[in-house]
Amino acid sequence: MPERLQSLSIVALEAWAVGRPVICPARAPVLASMSRRAEAGVPYRSSAELAEICELLIERPEVGRRLGACGRRFVERTYTWPVVVEKYLDLLAEVRARNA
Repeated sequence: MPERLQSLSIVALEAWAVGRPVICPARAPVLASMSRRAEAGVPYRSSAELAEICELLIERPEVGRRLGACGRRFVERTYTWPVVVEKYLDLLAEVRARNA
């Protein structure tokens, strides 16, 4: 995810959904924050840091597997259809209650 102005994207969610970690620019505040929140991604600040992260993930695949597993769990508890629909139903019920 090299786009520095990227917010949380479908690409990151799809990667996490299939158990893959995300490497993103630290200057992309939404994506970097979500990566930390999900414990499923690694923000980088420079091209040298990006290279180090890539080397780490190649040399220690268990790190990528752990990050990817965290990402999968994050998507399952936050962005699957049943979860999203429930959030909308809760929101609509709250709006209805306030306007009753």
